[in-house]
Amino acid sequence: MKKIALAIAACALLCNAAQAADNLQGSTSAIFTNPSAGEHDGVGSRTFTWGNPAQADDSANRLSFRGNAFSTLLDTPFKLGTLSYFNGSTTRGSNPDAVDLRATLQFSDPAMPLLTAAFKLGLNNTNNTRDAQASADYLSLGSLDSDQTFSLNGVSYRLHIEGFRNVSGGGYLSASGREFHVMEDRRARADLYASVSAVVPEAQTWGMLLAGLGGLGLLARRRQPQ
Repeated sequence: MKKIALAIAACALLCNAAQAADNLQGSTSAIFTNPSAGEHDGVGSRTFTWGNPAQADDSANRLSFRGNAFSTLLDTPFKLGTLSYFNGSTTRGSNPDAVDLRATLQFSDPAMPLLTAAFKLGLNNTNNTRDAQASADYLSLGSLDSDQTFSLNGVSYRLHIEGFRNVSGGGYLSASGREFHVMEDRRARADLYASVSAVVPEAQTWGMLLAGLGGLGLLARRRQPQ
C-alpha cells in the first residue's frame, strides 16, 4: 500500500508540473519598508526620502516606484516597474544604507493569489569629488531571489530580480545591471526587470517520485492475469 500511495503522489506531482502556467498577465506595485538606521520618511509608501539636507536650499534623497502592467512567459524577463531616483546633498551620517522594496504582483490571467516579495536595496552614498561619476550615489541589488512562493495547480513559483535596465536622465548602470548610479543633484530613472520561474523539486525528491512510478509499474505487471 505504501508503494501505491507513493506512486499516486508521484503521478499527481508530475501531472501538475506538466500543467504549469506558461503565460502570466497582471500588474505590479511596490512600497518601501524596513529601512536601516538614519533619517527617512515615506516608509510603507511608494516614495521614500532619506538623509538630512546639507544646507537650507538642499534637498534630501528621494526614491519612488511606478508599477507596470505585464504579460510574460515563464523564465522570461519583464518590466517589474520603474524607479525614479533624485540624488540630493545630505549630511554625513544621516543616511540609512538600505531599504526593502516590497513588490506585489496581482495576476489577472491565470487567476492566482497575490505574490508579495521583499528585495533589499543598498543605498550607497559616496564622497563628492570633481569626478562626477565617482561622486554618483547608487542603488545596489542584494538578494535576487524571493523567499516567498505562490502555487497554482500544485506547482510553486518564485519571483527573481534580473536587474536594472533602460536608464535615463543623469545616471548610468553598472556593467552587471545590479547598480543604478545617479550624479550629484541630478535625477534619473531606470526600469527594474524580473522573471517568474517554477520551483523545480530537488534531485532527491525527483528520485523518490520516479521510484514510486517504478513501483506502480511493477505492481501492475504482477497483477496481470497469467
